[in-house]
Amino acid sequence: MLKLAIVGDLSFQDPNRLARALDAALATADVVVQVGDLHPGYDVVKARLATGKLLVVPGNHDTEWDTRLALPRQWIKDLPNATLIGLDNSADVINQADWNILNAYVPNGKPLFLFMHKPLSTLVLPDGNESNHIMGEGAPCPDAIKLQDWMLAHHASMGCGHYHGSTIMDTRFSTVVLDGRGGAASQLGYTMLYIQPEGWTAHAITL
Repeated sequence: MLKLAIVGDLSFQDPNRLARALDAALATADVVVQVGDLHPGYDVVKARLATGKLLVVPGNHDTEWDTRLALPRQWIKDLPNATLIGLDNSADVINQADWNILNAYVPNGKPLFLFMHKPLSTLVLPDGNESNHIMGEGAPCPDAIKLQDWMLAHHASMGCGHYHGSTIMDTRFSTVVLDGRGGAASQLGYTMLYIQPEGWTAHAITL
């Protein structure tokens, strides 16, 4: 079984809050994915890359990503129990570098998870309300719809942030796990996925 934690947004808040969320996740998970808007916690992330367990994708507030982190904006990681792909949709586009990563993926029978900062479709929140705090900041944009179709064809699940809360939602194209509680929300926490060949479960962890 693979234990995978999703840590969400910091978005201009105290970097010590992101450090708390990352440290808690790293202490219990095999792999941790931080799903963007880590600004200004670049040094917090850099200090934890040496664990070899931390992966990061950029968010729309991460304007110093290239100068402060110099990490790839897209990546693919093949693990014994799953394949993970990180994309950059922080500017509301899926660019050629993203498609190059997606086109390099070869189906292998293992669960596939895509990680990016912004959700691809309207969110249904835990209180039943809807939010369009998504890619394109409204109705899904053409690139979002194109990526939805790719995910549907490849049976991919999705992890993202951007909204400063947590929820899990089944959509026409994927099961979406959203967590934005890496310091931006009043409630600090992360989401833990337990991944097995026959499926996976997710649990919201509150710190």
